[in-house]
Formats: sequence, structure tokens, C-alpha cells
Amino acid sequence: MSLLLGLALALLSTVVLDVGYLMQQRSAANLPALRARHPVAALHAFLGARSWLLGVVLTLVGWLVYLAALSLADISLVQATSAGGIAILVVIAVRWFGERLSPSERLGTALAAVGLLALGLSLIGYDDSGREQASDLDVALWVGVSAALALVLLAPGAARLASAAAVCGLSAGLLFGAGDVATKGLLVTLPSGLGVADVLASPFLYAMLAVYGLGFVVQQLAFQRGAAVVAIGVMVAATNVSPIVAGLVVFNDPLPNRALGLVLRIGGFALALAGSALLARVSEGEATAPAPTAAPVGVAS
Repeated sequence: MSLLLGLALALLSTVVLDVGYLMQQRSAANLPALRARHPVAALHAFLGARSWLLGVVLTLVGWLVYLAALSLADISLVQATSAGGIAILVVIAVRWFGERLSPSERLGTALAAVGLLALGLSLIGYDDSGREQASDLDVALWVGVSAALALVLLAPGAARLASAAAVCGLSAGLLFGAGDVATKGLLVTLPSGLGVADVLASPFLYAMLAVYGLGFVVQQLAFQRGAAVVAIGVMVAATNVSPIVAGLVVFNDPLPNRALGLVLRIGGFALALAGSALLARVSEGEATAPAPTAAPVGVAS
């Protein structure tokens, strides 16, 4: 029962997060360009946009629902359920925000949707009776390496590998994924009957806040540098990849014990990623709703 509730909460958090992301992207694309030298001026511009603030509130609500899901189900299963967020994102973008899809976006959405169905079928017969285990060192290494890789992607020249929106989205997704792993590390490594003092004494609390905070800033960069589906799609894909793999490697989450379940899990995951990658490869000329060019706010880096 707790597993089903956890997966339902994971799906709900995906919908809320997608709406929040879209609201932030639409608002951020029309705000002055975010720069690093004078962050106070940039922060003032963002805080003055009501639509952006509402989007932030929705993403915070979605994150809290996601935490509730993590407390009830294995991290790999929560992330697998969320892996269809790209398909849900596109549906919401079209139905609620009036976006139009290019052929590549349609194909990417279809692949992601099929992947989500396969992942859902792979959960049949799953046994969640065991408790996850992880060492502090393993969690810390995963979070540290993920954060370092995200920062490398922000270095000058990295944008030549893909569009600026895709690169920033990938960096933000890695940071959010590292935050998810740190969160699960906090929940798993603390003893039963934990109190406030135990939580405050855990280094994973501060690691979680640091990578989530940095990811939020990089997320806004992604929102300002490309179309919504490209920026958000790559970010959501990256956010799912790291915790799913970490669930298997760091937290010892079990794989399906039947061949069919294993094929569905791996195949569904691969299709979801393939759809995400296709969305990320949409060129600026093909994207139907590129972000308007934002004027600098006088805070050039």
C-alpha cells in the first residue's frame, strides 16, 4: 500500500513540477538576462515577476510531494515513475500553455510515453519489504561527483556540445539529481525515531540545500536560453538519470526478479531517455516556441 501511495505521489509531483517549470520558463524568458557579477539586481528583476514567483511556489510544492514519495518508495522507482515527466510536460505545454509541437518533439514525446508505460508494467510484482541501505561515503561521493560534473558543463566552451539551453538544462538536472540523492541519503542514514537535532547534524542536509540552490540558479539560465520543451526536457531527463542509477549503485535498490520485468525496466528506461534526447536535439530553427532574447540587466559576468 505504501508503495502505491509513493508512486501516486511521484506522479502528482511530476505534474505540479511541470506546471511550475513552464510558468517559470515563460516568465524568465522575458526577464532581463541573468548574470553573475551583480546578483542582487537580477534577483530584484525576478522577484518582481508574479508569474515567475507563482511558478517557484508550485515547484516547491511539487518538491515537497516528491519528498513524501521518497519516504514511501525506493528512489529508483520514484524516479522511474517521474521519468515520464517529459511526456506529461508536453501535454501540459500544448493543452494549458498553447505550445505547438514540431515533428521531432512529437516523436520524442511518443518515445517517452511508451517508455513510461513499460516502466509502469515493470513494477508489477515488485517487493518493497526490504529497507534501503547506503554508506555515508558512497552518498557523499555520488553527490560530489555529480555536482562537479554539473559545474564543468557551465565552463566556457561547453555550449558547443549542444544548445545553451540543453547544456544548462543538463547541468541543472545533474544538480537536482544530486540533491535527490542527498535527500534520500538523509532519510536512509538517519536512525529510526530521528529528531530535529539529528537532521541538523547531518551533512546531507546542507549538501542537499547547496546543490538544490545552485541547481535552481542554473535552471533559470536554461529557461532564458532556449525553448521550454528543450530546456525543461533535458533537465527532467538528467534529474531522473542520476537518482535511478544511484538507487541501484548506492542504495542497493533491487532489480525486477523476472526476465520480463527486467526487460521492461531497462527498455522503458532506454525509451524514456531516447525520447528526452530527441527533444534535446531540437534545433533552434525547428523549435516552435523559442525564448525571446532577454536584455541584460546590467550585470554582465
